[in-house]
Amino acid sequence: MKYLLIELILFILILYAAFFFYHQYKSQIQEAEEVKRLQLAPFIFNRNLKDIGEDLLLLAEEKMIRASRGEFDTGNLELLRERLRFWGKLRRFYNQIRYINRQGMEIIRVNRKKGRIWHVVTTELQDKSDRYYFKQIKKLEPNEIYISHLDLNIEEGKIVIPLEPTIRFGIPVFTSENRFNGMIIVNYNADYILNELKENFVSTDDKTYALIGFNGKYIRSFCGKKDWVKSESFKNDYPAIWQKLQISNSFQIKKKGGIFTILAFHPYRQLYRSLSKSSGDLNITGPGMEPIQQQFTFVSLDRQGSRFQLSRYLTHNTLLIIVLVQLILVIFLWRGIQKRVSKTFFSAWMESFFQGIENNPVSIILTDRNGSIQYVNKKFTDLSGYSFAEVSGKNPRMIKSGEMSDLAYAVLWETIS
Repeated sequence: MKYLLIELILFILILYAAFFFYHQYKSQIQEAEEVKRLQLAPFIFNRNLKDIGEDLLLLAEEKMIRASRGEFDTGNLELLRERLRFWGKLRRFYNQIRYINRQGMEIIRVNRKKGRIWHVVTTELQDKSDRYYFKQIKKLEPNEIYISHLDLNIEEGKIVIPLEPTIRFGIPVFTSENRFNGMIIVNYNADYILNELKENFVSTDDKTYALIGFNGKYIRSFCGKKDWVKSESFKNDYPAIWQKLQISNSFQIKKKGGIFTILAFHPYRQLYRSLSKSSGDLNITGPGMEPIQQQFTFVSLDRQGSRFQLSRYLTHNTLLIIVLVQLILVIFLWRGIQKRVSKTFFSAWMESFFQGIENNPVSIILTDRNGSIQYVNKKFTDLSGYSFAEVSGKNPRMIKSGEMSDLAYAVLWETIS
């Protein structure tokens, strides 16, 4: 029974170790896959933004704007409105396309909302000379493109409701004499990017995702449960992770709540590289191109990762583990009982067998494979007069009577060998 218990303990330890190492291997594979999976986020940004720079370069070359010197007759103004309206139809992701003159006054504004496109009437056009983007774009040279941070759209000093996450792209317009003549500004509807991210990164109770801005604030949390979003700022919620993010743009880190996978990226730099290849002498500037480690950070939180998954598994499957251990115990106990019963039965059978040989009325000799005598019964001793000690290890030929031929002995040995 002692050996059976040792065997049982060893089996349970081996089973536990096998589960642990398998779990560790599986966790490492899953963590590596998560790092690769997050690369989809910058790809979604780059794919959605790739056409905007070329659109701006084409709009800035509109002959009517370059020749207008900031003033339009009725016919040219209507033609330019239709031209910008065409771009609004062509690009469903533009919420607004505007031409602002050099004094900061909107001359044309084309709005798009829920598939409807319209020109804003002249009386509703606004003075934007005090807005930060107008002041910055006014300083740009030809072929320089301005990009803002992702923020909310503001009209007449108020945030537009429902919320419109917006990225502003702008380019200065110059006359044929190279004089500043205003600017073209497009408001990109960032909901297209955010919704595509939500579709591709589906959150569950065990895994959630969030997009973080350059300032550490949450742009969008793609999860039903927001228990890990403690405030408006990821930077404040997880300062140690944010500090590491300033020196590394991709890493994983284990915290009390699970495993955080972090990927920081700068989609506008990719836009700049692609435009530079196609448009030659080009520069992109503005808040979106500030020399920081990241413009956006995509974060995933895996609550059942690494060692947390093991403890969670053991906690949630306690009943299953107890049943499994009890089943193993029953198997080993049954095996032990079988061994003991078999051993007892075999011992009793062997004892009866040898008693039958010992008391048999016929002389019986038992030899090994080489013909050496290993046992003789009592009847042999009585008939031959030899004791077991005298014949042990010897060949039965020592008691040949001479009455049988050599051929008979040869047949005998061939039969029993």
